Amino acid sequence: MKMSEGTPVQDHLLKMFDHLNTLEVLRAEIDGESQVDMILESLPESYDQFKLNYILNHKDYSLSELMSALQATEGIIKPTPSVQNTEKITSKSGPKRQK
Repeated sequence: MKMSEGTPVQDHLLKMFDHLNTLEVLRAEIDGESQVDMILESLPESYDQFKLNYILNHKDYSLSELMSALQATEGIIKPTPSVQNTEKITSKSGPKRQK
């Protein structure tokens, strides 16, 4: 399950936690580090710097610590305008037709 750009990270993480809990009920054995890795892989490109810092600094997050860190990061990340929004801006500012 990949998170879409612009989706609140808390909403995405709660869905991921629900999926992980379902797997646990089904007796899947996934250690904490693998759970964090699965969540990080589900994040969009805007979180690439966070993922790189996680890897380079050998962070060891619990799921609740990961949620807090990602929420703090979300407050720093500025969303990039989607292609659709860019098209709207371009079409409004394009050259006017001469009559």
